[in-house]
Amino acid sequence: MGLYTTISVLSSDFSEIKATVQEAEAAGATMIHWDVMDGLFVPDLTFGAKFIADCRKHTVLPFDTHLMISSPNTKLDPFLENSDTVTFHYEAVPDNVADLISRIHSAGKKAGISVKPSTELHLLQPYLPLLDTVLLMGVEPGRGGQLIDRGIYGRLEILSQMRCSGGLSFQITVDGGVDSDNAAALKGKGADGVVLGTAYLKSPDKKKLIDTVSRI
Repeated sequence: MGLYTTISVLSSDFSEIKATVQEAEAAGATMIHWDVMDGLFVPDLTFGAKFIADCRKHTVLPFDTHLMISSPNTKLDPFLENSDTVTFHYEAVPDNVADLISRIHSAGKKAGISVKPSTELHLLQPYLPLLDTVLLMGVEPGRGGQLIDRGIYGRLEILSQMRCSGGLSFQITVDGGVDSDNAAALKGKGADGVVLGTAYLKSPDKKKLIDTVSRI
């Protein structure tokens, strides 16, 4: 089974967002990835729940909302209605992770957790049985177009081993710096899926790129 391909619209022209999500659907993407930034957890600002809600009518693709925000436990509810998966950062809620996962599941959504490249993976151990997905950042979160951190390969191996030893079934996704050149190596180390951002948006043949990655 190949990698599932989620498309991040972070680096796209937001004034053309309808065309962007529809193009991703036509090209064969698995999911749309919404990078929500609040200017606090990461330096930049992007969009909020209304923006995502307004885009919901333009595609049938599932939505993965990636909350790169501080205190997501106090800001979660508006994002639940139009998301299929809600992914939050461990670093933003280290003391009430299980509660946030429970709230996401209670809304009938899949729950994901994301970690920065410097965050120790063993900190996730208590929560792995509760999660649907773990999003490993291949770059420091906050902006698109960065080169992937080579440390991601070792981190993938560790997380994959944690999943196997625990008999768990959460999916592992890599976000940041992913392209057709490194996708196969990421899968080889344990990734089930990737988030394509800048590489996708700059590709002259988006369908070919998705086809290539999804067949790896």
